[in-house]
Amino acid sequence: MSRSRAVRWDICEEHLDEAAFLWDRWERALNAPNYAIGEVAVGPEERLLAHLDGLVLGGQPVADKLLLPALGDDDTGKVTAATWALLQAEDADHLGAIVEAVAKAGHKIRTALGRALGLCHRGDLHARLLPLLGKS
Repeated sequence: MSRSRAVRWDICEEHLDEAAFLWDRWERALNAPNYAIGEVAVGPEERLLAHLDGLVLGGQPVADKLLLPALGDDDTGKVTAATWALLQAEDADHLGAIVEAVAKAGHKIRTALGRALGLCHRGDLHARLLPLLGKS
């Protein structure tokens, strides 16, 4: 018998906020002269991935309530984190919503969406995103 647990929205919201913050920290650490790549991996990247995994594990309820609405946010860290988590979803395909967000986004948000897309290894991304290249 399958039992569904109640979603702890406060924790999920914290995962999204922390992932948004840590995404920026991780990006800066990648270029920082005081970080070796191994230090980035066990520091900012490990913390970032823990929060992103928390979002992915929330499944469809978290995607519907937090991640999909975050695609339209002005916070680039939040957009990037939400996009990455949606791309990693195991219980649904959110690529259509992401492609739609890319098509509607301004330059700043499109860059954030693109960063998450660039770090995804899904084989179907190329064909679905190629038609958007000529659009501004």
